[in-house]
Amino acid sequence: EWIVEQTSIFPGNTLIKRWLKMGYMEQGTLHKTTEGTPQGSILSPLLANIALCGMEEEIGIVYRKTYKPSGGGYGTDPKCKIGRVLYADDFVIVTETKEKAESMYGKLTPYLQKRGITLSEEKTSVTLIENGFDFLGFSLRQYKTEQGNKLLIKPSKDSIKKAKGKIKDTFAVMRGRPVKEIIRVLNPIIRGYGQYWKHVVD
Repeated sequence: EWIVEQTSIFPGNTLIKRWLKMGYMEQGTLHKTTEGTPQGSILSPLLANIALCGMEEEIGIVYRKTYKPSGGGYGTDPKCKIGRVLYADDFVIVTETKEKAESMYGKLTPYLQKRGITLSEEKTSVTLIENGFDFLGFSLRQYKTEQGNKLLIKPSKDSIKKAKGKIKDTFAVMRGRPVKEIIRVLNPIIRGYGQYWKHVVD
């Protein structure tokens, strides 16, 4: 209901409404859709962003306009000590203290309830950056080094396990096929993981 209301003035809002209520086919049978969109649907990230619009304001993130004379031009910097990273329906909120982080629950709960959403108990937690956390297949953790504290981003253990599993399954399916054909199938898989992880340490 929240998404339908928010998109009511969009061009193509009728199509969005039909997408949300179109149901799904399984083994030749049509099943009604009462909530959500298919996982992996190209519409899901867009609708998640619409549903979660306004979160920064709700949790107290305010931006100020800044000018960077060293060729950076104009930009925006957070005016407060809270940050948020959002990707579709996954998000991380960073604060300076544990107490501030825990206070986010009180701000987020009514905000999400208005949208018919609740926080996932098993996926939601407050943690220190020194202990690290996983987000979108990456592990983020701050380490003490001789040069001071250093934030390192690596592929998470779970995503490495999934990648190895995918490659192992591909070998199993391709068993007995010519090596050239196995390489042709494996190359895009390995290249995909390489492209996704290439900006981080390993």
